[in-house]
Amino acid sequence: MSFFHLILYLFCSLLVCTLGSSSTFLNQATSASQSVRTPLHHESNTDHVIDSCSTDSFICILEAIPSERNNKCRVTIKKNNRSAIAEKELILDVPIDRSSINYCTQEYAVIGFACGGPCSSRIFIFSDKREPTQLSYCRRVKNNDNLVTHIQNEEFDDLIIHNLKNGKELIVNNPDIDWMQYGQMDTLVFSNDSLYMEYLNENGGTTKKTISISEILN
Repeated sequence: MSFFHLILYLFCSLLVCTLGSSSTFLNQATSASQSVRTPLHHESNTDHVIDSCSTDSFICILEAIPSERNNKCRVTIKKNNRSAIAEKELILDVPIDRSSINYCTQEYAVIGFACGGPCSSRIFIFSDKREPTQLSYCRRVKNNDNLVTHIQNEEFDDLIIHNLKNGKELIVNNPDIDWMQYGQMDTLVFSNDSLYMEYLNENGGTTKKTISISEILN
């Protein structure tokens, strides 16, 4: 082999080794890059606080669950002593974008949401062992947290007085109520085992009634 051919052979061998090493390094670098890739964080898998309220006895938190396609929320009730242990946790089939905590008392939290048109619904979540109660077109009685009124099956002439403490109900027929009121009272006041109410009637005037409700109080 001539000196020229020897130099050419050594040069080609060196070039092949260099390219092979570069290719190996590139493959190793690509593998390393893939192995340390961090998956993207999915916001739809995290809960978001919609609303909260607190009383002297408990804290209530309403959270959205976006992964459930906008129709499920989580409600958590725990003792108001900074304890991380949940006393009660429920999943509710309610719209995320139209739900909130309307108010809280010492015994329950009220989750409210619109259900189309004038319709609205409220779910009463109790801090004790009572099961949740859902009522439509609901109004609270001004001075008694245990008493609310509601409408069932959109029969707006029949106002239902509901005792949250024992679940008992009394139906009051109001045939003259203005249909645009959707069964809602302008005034609801509890006094001496009776419920005083006022509402707009179909003639444009105000109807006033005092209804004894002693049968549902105990």
